Amino acid sequence: MKKVLHPRISVIMSVYNGGRFLKAAIDSILNQTFKDFEFIILDDGSDDNSVDIINSFQDERISLHNLNHQGLPSALNYGISISTAQIICRMDSDDIAQSQRFEKQLKFLDKNPEVDLCGTSISIIDENDRLIGTRLMPVQHNEIVGTIDYSCNVIHPTYCFKKEIHDSIGGYRKELLYSQDYDYLLRVIDKGFK
Repeated sequence: MKKVLHPRISVIMSVYNGGRFLKAAIDSILNQTFKDFEFIILDDGSDDNSVDIINSFQDERISLHNLNHQGLPSALNYGISISTAQIICRMDSDDIAQSQRFEKQLKFLDKNPEVDLCGTSISIIDENDRLIGTRLMPVQHNEIVGTIDYSCNVIHPTYCFKKEIHDSIGGYRKELLYSQDYDYLLRVIDKGFK
């Protein structure tokens, strides 16, 4: 596949010892119906076979960056800082994206230019890919704002957002290793983004 020079979206995935589910996660991104993206994968100092798995893919949209272990927030900030698209899509190394995810999220953002960040509901699967539940998320801005005090109600690995909001809020706070998504969303809302 020819390298995308001016991609519509930048997909950002950080990996730390994620070898067990990594191949399926990467496959789910490369098999998206929407193809115009760069895929920035940040190896956050893994000592398992994660790098070997990433290097086994021969897709020019993938760029691997090897980092010293610093935690998810710092790795994501770095990945977003080197991204070239104006739309950022998050992905985790142990998740599987539905094949139309990017297509649907971009269509939604294009039809609703006032929206700065969107996410999706999710299906929950076990380690054998068996469906064990679903998590339906609020879909209207007022519902999200109305329930944000009780939970992080936009699921982090489904974030699709305008890069300008990341810059405006100063990115992820590196000190928050386990609640960076909730903090990020709260600051996005506090800044008046939709």
